Amino acid sequence: MLRAIPLLIVPLLAYVIAATVVTDALTMKALLNREFISIEAFGGSFSLVVSDVFIAAVVALVIAEIGKSTRTSPGALVENAVALITFAAAMVLLFAYESFTTIAFMTLTCALLIDALMGFAAMIAAARRHRKQLKRARTASDPDAKN
Repeated sequence: MLRAIPLLIVPLLAYVIAATVVTDALTMKALLNREFISIEAFGGSFSLVVSDVFIAAVVALVIAEIGKSTRTSPGALVENAVALITFAAAMVLLFAYESFTTIAFMTLTCALLIDALMGFAAMIAAARRHRKQLKRARTASDPDAKN
C-alpha cells in the first residue's frame, strides 16, 4: 500500500505545512531565500539557500519516481492515479494561494507532472508489450488467426 504513495508527496506536504505556519507570502519567500549553508574556499564563497536545497531534493525524488514508474505491477495503476491527483492538488495550490507562487513550488509542480506522465507512459508501453505477447501466443497456437 505504501508503494502506491508518490515520493513527491513528502516535499509537497512539507511546503504546505511551511506555508500554513508562515501564512504570509512575503514571509514564505523570505523563508525560502534564507541561507542554508555557506562555504568559504579559495577566496570565494559558495552558499545555498533553502529553496536550492528544496529543489535539489525534488529533483532527486523525481528521479526515484521515474525509476518507480517503470513497474508494471497491478498497484502501478493506483500509484499513477494518486500521482495525478497529487499534481492536480499542487496546481490548485499554485494558482489559488500567493504563498505557493515561488519557483521552488513551481519546480515541485513540474516534477509532479513529470511523475504522472512517466507513469502513464510506462503503463501504455506495458500494455502494448502485453498485447504483442498475446498476439504472438495466439498466432503460435492458431496459425490461421489474424489480430
